[in-house]
Amino acid sequence: MPTSTNNSPGTRNKELILLLINEDIKHNRLISGLSAMGLNAEKFRLQLSKAIFTLMGFAPEKQNESLHKEYAALLSHVGDVDSLGDAAKREVIAKGIYSALLERMVKD
Repeated sequence: MPTSTNNSPGTRNKELILLLINEDIKHNRLISGLSAMGLNAEKFRLQLSKAIFTLMGFAPEKQNESLHKEYAALLSHVGDVDSLGDAAKREVIAKGIYSALLERMVKD
């Protein structure tokens, strides 16, 4: 059952979007850790952002470099958090990223 009466794609798919963001957080942490050990893992970086943006309802023309950079910046701040093994803390971070993307959608 939806947790919101808002029927926009971003709220209808909220749980799936949060799951994808959460998985992207974990994956980016892995890639960053491998890079810190001197391994070049950039070619293994996932492109979950396109799926996230589409599920949220961003029009294809709005899924531009600026949006991708903003999302990457949000993820990069996560790299400083040592407690990413804690699912509850990761969920809070994922919700913050989701909220920031919703604000961006309203702004556009």
